[in-house]
Amino acid sequence: MIPAISLFFFLCGMMSDGPVDKVSIGTTFFSPQAHDMKDAYGLIPVFSIGVDLPVGSDKSAFLTVEGVHESGTFREDVVYYPPVDAYHTRLKAVSLVFGGRLRSVDRGRSLSIGVGVVLAWAGEAIPEADAAGRIRYKNHTGRSVGAMADGEFDYLVTSNLSLGVRARFQLLSFGIRYRPEQGEWRHYVLDFSGASVGPYLAYHLR
Repeated sequence: MIPAISLFFFLCGMMSDGPVDKVSIGTTFFSPQAHDMKDAYGLIPVFSIGVDLPVGSDKSAFLTVEGVHESGTFREDVVYYPPVDAYHTRLKAVSLVFGGRLRSVDRGRSLSIGVGVVLAWAGEAIPEADAAGRIRYKNHTGRSVGAMADGEFDYLVTSNLSLGVRARFQLLSFGIRYRPEQGEWRHYVLDFSGASVGPYLAYHLR
């Protein structure tokens, strides 16, 4: 989190003379709609940093980078390997989100709605048994393109700094194909569709 905050202030200084309207940093809590994802990971924290560029008085374009690093536990009804009561897994994801927003003109308390495209990479580290029966973690990865819609409420607390709340729904899933050390090629879907909500801090450059 500290590197992200440092990057936030670096971007604020670097873009003060550029076309950027707002730099924001935040954390949302993602609730997957897929039952296996929800059972394994619960609410997933998503860290983000992004910029908004004005396109007219009431429109803006946005570009956001997001990251996920979460541990979870799969129960035996969602097992892809030799039966065990439960096993631990690690989830990592990075996404680039871009699109446009329509926003209210009132800068003190602004409301905006947006739509965009999600370009994402995800990896899941899951244990596998090798030929000797030893359990080792292997990374299964996939890439995907999805869509999102969000809403933001932004409240200005100083002349340049604001606090906000962001809510979002996205459609995104990864088809992951892998081959265990023992067996044939297998395939499963890592479903990242669902809703998220959380706070953010924004610095307004104009």
